Amino acid sequence: MKKIYSSLAALAIVASVSAQNASFSASKIKLKADDSVTALEQPSATPSVTATGDTINGYYYDFSTPSNWTFGNDGTPSADWEITTSGPTGDFSESYGPLESTTAANGWAMFDSDGVGSGSSVQNAWIQLANPVDLTGFASVAVTFQQFYRRFNDVVYLEVSTDGTAWTTYEVNTDLAANVSSDNPDSRLVNISGAAGGASTVWIRFRFEGGWDYFWQIDDVAFVEGAGDDLVLEKAYHGDVFADWEYAITPVAQTVSVNVGVLVKNNGGNEATNVVCNYEISLDGSQVDAGTFPVGDGTIESSATDTGWYDTGYIPSTVGVYTVTYEIASDATDESPADNEGTRVFETSQHEWSHELEDLWDGEYGGYIVPNSNPQEMLPYSHGSVFYPVADADLTGIKVSFGSFTSATSSEPIALTVEVHEIGQNIQDIVDSEIQLEDLEGTGWQTFILDNPYPLVEGVGYILAVSTPGEPDIMTIDGWGEDDDLAAANYGPFGEGGAENWYNGWDYSSAIRAVFDPALGVNDEDNNDVSSVRVYPNPASNNLTVRFKSNENQDVTINVVGSDGALVFAEQLSVTAGQNSNIDFDVNDLAAGLYLVQIQGPNSALTRRVVID
Repeated sequence: MKKIYSSLAALAIVASVSAQNASFSASKIKLKADDSVTALEQPSATPSVTATGDTINGYYYDFSTPSNWTFGNDGTPSADWEITTSGPTGDFSESYGPLESTTAANGWAMFDSDGVGSGSSVQNAWIQLANPVDLTGFASVAVTFQQFYRRFNDVVYLEVSTDGTAWTTYEVNTDLAANVSSDNPDSRLVNISGAAGGASTVWIRFRFEGGWDYFWQIDDVAFVEGAGDDLVLEKAYHGDVFADWEYAITPVAQTVSVNVGVLVKNNGGNEATNVVCNYEISLDGSQVDAGTFPVGDGTIESSATDTGWYDTGYIPSTVGVYTVTYEIASDATDESPADNEGTRVFETSQHEWSHELEDLWDGEYGGYIVPNSNPQEMLPYSHGSVFYPVADADLTGIKVSFGSFTSATSSEPIALTVEVHEIGQNIQDIVDSEIQLEDLEGTGWQTFILDNPYPLVEGVGYILAVSTPGEPDIMTIDGWGEDDDLAAANYGPFGEGGAENWYNGWDYSSAIRAVFDPALGVNDEDNNDVSSVRVYPNPASNNLTVRFKSNENQDVTINVVGSDGALVFAEQLSVTAGQNSNIDFDVNDLAAGLYLVQIQGPNSALTRRVVID
């Protein structure tokens, strides 16, 4: 297995979780989201930290006095930070709102990259403390601040100087991937002891380096007594997101050994030694594996970060919910042990495979694509996920949860295509494809049963996707907007100059699942009586609709049969050649499980399988 990426610099996409923002854009690869939606985030480590010591000499800045700060930039065109009481602007930043800091009423500092940038911008701007502070007598010193930040291709820094000329650089927000926002507000701590501990003159500045990104908002800056020993677990993983893939749900036949990983930061003033991660894997509350592995080479300097990866050798072979717990330790006693722990959750299933867990969904992704030349036009596009099987398997269906902004209704369905694409050397090299026409009558979970099982080959990559024909249809898919796996794949005009192709590299995972259930295989006898058969929704929970077109004037019988062979419904219709016919069944009282829908005419029969929730 190998990771494959398209060039992010050439991409353009916007995902949405609000009706106003439900659109792709062919101008840049930013994700538009509505941060007012409460995210059901996977339990994990939180990098938000607080200082362990008191504020030094009253050095605290809430931006109520603008003269405390100076501004500079080396950008092209020039663009400065500002002290403001308003949130960011621009097509991609306006929906995120202002910083909700402790002293927001006094104003705060902001670099509004999206509001002041364009596609050709080179941004390099800073806001600097005008006068130095005296840290004499304080060997361990940290800077704390509150922020609201969203990363794209930019890099942000806290920089420290003892002469106003030479600067020591500390990268901030290394735990956030592209198109991921911090909390609002989010507390950060940077230990600057190595650069400024005990110095009599110390300046700091915040620097934004990018091009056409989102924003960085900062407030409540303080110099505090730093901890001597303080490790922070900033991120945890249960799969190798760099060389492999991190699935949220994996069928038993495709499971591999759990590869745990951590990102750890040293917020202390002392060098941390013998840094390790203790982990435990439990299945439905019972421990199944545990161990310890080093983080990097075991040594992390003050304010530095490092990663640790470990192949546990444990292969989850039992269907159920697994939880991985992580705890960071070192030779020293940590002064803030609460931020040394984290968890990750994943599932092993019988037949389903996915990059998302439904409990973690935080929005809807997709919408529609608009070209730069005509913002009112909606273009066709495909929305998919990448899968790499570790064993041969027959794909029998694709399960998708369509978001509430999807425009399909039972009276005006979207004519989708459901697609399986075999990937060659890279994601833009499609070797083979299976495309099936389907109508989408509603939202929520829909299972599209393949006309014939599609064989997936061990070690080969596949894109499972659904495509919309464009105007006037809007298609959104439920999902999770914080996926380090980067397995989302989209086909559309996202390349240089609007070039159409497959691209990936986005950090969300949509509810597109591979299904390997052999019971979903379609059993079509020789059929001459009916065509255009649709059984929906699938799965069904309240009502089940069977739609078909008769090929001749005849009487047709529709049976619904349980997995045990018992007949639960039967209906006979007199139908006219060329005419669409619908029949609805109330399935509220049926037990959950698999059922067969049989359509029988004088000369042939046809069977479809449906799941009742």
